[in-house]
Amino acid sequence: LRAASRYLGETFEMERARHGLHATRWPGRMDRRAVEPDVLGGEQSASVLFDAAHNPGAARALVEALDRQDIAIDAILVGGMDDKDLDGLVGPLAELAPMWGSVLPRDRSADSARLRDVLSVGKCVEVGPVDEMFRQAGRAASRRGRSGRLLVTGSLFLIGACFEQLGIPSDALVTYRRNPAEP
Repeated sequence: LRAASRYLGETFEMERARHGLHATRWPGRMDRRAVEPDVLGGEQSASVLFDAAHNPGAARALVEALDRQDIAIDAILVGGMDDKDLDGLVGPLAELAPMWGSVLPRDRSADSARLRDVLSVGKCVEVGPVDEMFRQAGRAASRRGRSGRLLVTGSLFLIGACFEQLGIPSDALVTYRRNPAEP
């Protein structure tokens, strides 16, 4: 904010900027959503925290933010692309909670063998298709009792697929379009 104030000078309104930053939401980044039991195929609802951390630095920043905000995680669903540093991504998350791996319906997606290997640094429960793993991990989070919170992370593709499970169009993750006339 100080840099913006220096750059904009007298036209900069600090309180207005603070309000704008506080009100800003970035879908898929520290994005909290409630999930009803019928979506999970269980008896209890869960809270899902979506964060598109997809590299080691982002995973470390995510863990720091969870700690700073005192957010407990009861289960983690991870998916990612084969060309990403998944070991570096999962490392900071490994001690937080049991992990499920999700094979994404993309050509570049890490396959089940790679996900099992990567997730073996923590407690890997299962690896499989997005819809099944989302339900399993969500039910597990809701039963663990602390916060009932599932963390979904590793890829925007995973978050988009999970959004669709919730009836949220995956294009809800789009925050910018080059042409305002585009749908």
